[in-house]
Amino acid sequence: MRKKRILIHTNPPHIKTGLAENGKFLAKYLFKTGKYDIAYYCSQTQVGDAMLNTTPWKSYGCIPNDQATINQLNQNPGEARNVSYGSYFIDQTIKDFKPDIYIGSDDIWAFPGFFDKPWWNKISSLLHITVDSRPILEEAFNQARKTPLYYTWAKFASKEMHKFGNDFKHVKNIYGMTDIENFAPITKDQKNELRARFGISPKTKIIGMVGRNQLRKEFVSVLNGYAEFRKQFPGADIKLHFHTSYSERSMGWDIQKMIGFFGIDPNDVLCTYVCKTCGQWHLRPYAGEDINCPYCGAEKSNITCNIAHGVPAEEMKLLYGIWDAGINAHTSGGQELNCSNTLLCGLPLACTNYSSGEDFCEQSFVYTLKYQQRAEAGTNFIKAANDIDSIKRYCEIVFKMSEQEKESIGRRGREWAVKTFSVEALGAQWESILDSLPLVDWDNVNLEVEAKNPNYPMPQIADEDSFILDLYKNILKMDEKAGDPGFLNWKQQLANGAKREDVYKFFIDVAQKENVKIQPANQDFWSLIDKNGKKRGIFLIKESIGDCFISTSLFESFHQQYPNHDLYVMTSPQYFDIFKGNPYVYKTIPYLPFAEQEMAMIGVGQKEGYFDVYFHAAILTQRHLGYLSQTNPLEAKK
Repeated sequence: MRKKRILIHTNPPHIKTGLAENGKFLAKYLFKTGKYDIAYYCSQTQVGDAMLNTTPWKSYGCIPNDQATINQLNQNPGEARNVSYGSYFIDQTIKDFKPDIYIGSDDIWAFPGFFDKPWWNKISSLLHITVDSRPILEEAFNQARKTPLYYTWAKFASKEMHKFGNDFKHVKNIYGMTDIENFAPITKDQKNELRARFGISPKTKIIGMVGRNQLRKEFVSVLNGYAEFRKQFPGADIKLHFHTSYSERSMGWDIQKMIGFFGIDPNDVLCTYVCKTCGQWHLRPYAGEDINCPYCGAEKSNITCNIAHGVPAEEMKLLYGIWDAGINAHTSGGQELNCSNTLLCGLPLACTNYSSGEDFCEQSFVYTLKYQQRAEAGTNFIKAANDIDSIKRYCEIVFKMSEQEKESIGRRGREWAVKTFSVEALGAQWESILDSLPLVDWDNVNLEVEAKNPNYPMPQIADEDSFILDLYKNILKMDEKAGDPGFLNWKQQLANGAKREDVYKFFIDVAQKENVKIQPANQDFWSLIDKNGKKRGIFLIKESIGDCFISTSLFESFHQQYPNHDLYVMTSPQYFDIFKGNPYVYKTIPYLPFAEQEMAMIGVGQKEGYFDVYFHAAILTQRHLGYLSQTNPLEAKK
């Protein structure tokens, strides 16, 4: 019997994120068993990236590596984001690797449209999602409805989803795993040696926090609490250490500015510098970005750590080992590996008692940071506003804590963390799940997308629920269920007075557009064109809605200049309605990359061209020629 093929889709193993760490350790664990063929589908990674060749398993990139395609995708930020998550090449990767099991481990929004893919229910598709806030996003419930293999990173999230009925009792949790050798206590001699190297007194107490510089990581609340502690204990020999990128202030916090705002001595807050040239790292107060390296002398090579340049995994225990305690103040979190890593390194931990932090604060050896609830605009998420007095109190506890007490708390924390987060413990859980899933007979798997049925007659069904489900089943070929978001939307629309005829027409329009989208790119282009004896012009405008709308002002001028030509507009199907009914538009056809080649469209080197006049509105003179057919070169040769 052949090995099971497992495709892991998550952050690439070479960057420094929690998703990447978990994916890397999971792949290594499964690879070492010898029971599986492993492949890695790397989000945020271009096809052809050299790092894809450094893994012992097959690794795929998810972003096109030609600049022309990237430029085109970047015109739509939403589409570009989906591509970075993996939407562009996922179908091609599935067809190439032919997995028995697909594991998608990422944020909720990383899998757009995956559940409607023809392969989704033909293989065992498993999601491992960082659900981190109440109320749970509807998208998480929708995902869980469509896969029986739904796992959250934290117990908090699975418990929350169970509250919403039996449809979600199958939701379970698997924590992100950590290498317990890379995160382990160091000796007192190692700690003293490191401190001496960085000019830190062995008597100084240090409280540290590791994380991306994001708004949900409350570095500023920690500064605020520390500043309040300083007012009460002005002479206390205690510092903070933030292992984060100070340069990412646009997505998070201007840490240095807030140090000044709270009146903290800049020398009391340490950061981690990493050399982009030699890779050496050291701790010191912030002195700006791109400073000279004190080790190799390279100019402007030292930056505060980020996901590309950081401390090597095998040396992270040395960084944690410099501390006396860790803290993780957050508004919400999917798991917060800083918490598990702090405990694995044998250190006391303070954690916000919300979201994934609840899983940690259940343990008696974890200090609970209190919080006030606040609502986040837009998402309506409940977020934690950390209690400053709790942080102040924790600083006091660490300052007064004896070495014996610290070691006792550290031993208990590490013992629990090893059982809960180690590669061996969690790897065995994954192995048990994967071994219970079947092999796929790929000789009998058809991945062609089923065409919709826009010719289905309007059903004469009295029952409203049955009417809606019938439209889904027979027009869109979807197995929608009562209670699914789409069904509930249309039930509400009808309750609000929508006419059945209009609902039916909407489904027919969607079916027509969906059929256009699934037409293969190499289809017979002539099938899109009407040969009625007239000359033809084509106007290309892929997106966006504003550009499409504005472009319609040009069409009257086109017909004045080319009165005997039919004007075809090529655009993305979702914008067809903008051109519907326009008296100057003969026909709207789906946007195909092939059509960006003007000379192919007008027939240079061919017996006959598809069009006599060509105009690409969006990328004229930037990527391709777009003006030759104003005076057709074929005519000029005659």
